[in-house]
Amino acid sequence: MQIDNLFGYFIEDLIDQNMKLLIPENFKEQRIKHREQYFQNPKLRPININLEPLRLKKI
Repeated sequence: MQIDNLFGYFIEDLIDQNMKLLIPENFKEQRIKHREQYFQNPKLRPININLEPLRLKKI
């Protein structure tokens, strides 16, 4: 599966886990703020598909 290559986790490792597990520590606070802002004003927003995703990879 692609998730194995991106994150180094087997899908079974991620079942029932919080997605914050995959966010690098230095981006977690910013991610929480973005999520809170979204829920205050939910609407469709464009995603830049050319960006490399930031992620934590299991060691």
